Amino acid sequence: MNTMVLQGAALVLMLLALPLASFGTTSGATWANVAAIGVLTVGGLIPPVLRYLGDDEDEEPDADERDETTPEEEDA
Repeated sequence: MNTMVLQGAALVLMLLALPLASFGTTSGATWANVAAIGVLTVGGLIPPVLRYLGDDEDEEPDADERDETTPEEEDA
């Protein structure tokens, strides 16, 4: 799955937890509070997991692997 899709899903999950927790607090529904904590936990764990399992192609190359030519040198 694409990294941006997973990050977007994490954002949606964390945003979904806010009204769910509010509903659980005001109505006294314990299930909603438990669900909000679970959704918030899952949404909060997705970005760190992506960080550790991320693609190598998204990383910038090291300084010694970069092309040291400038655009002016390429035209000459």
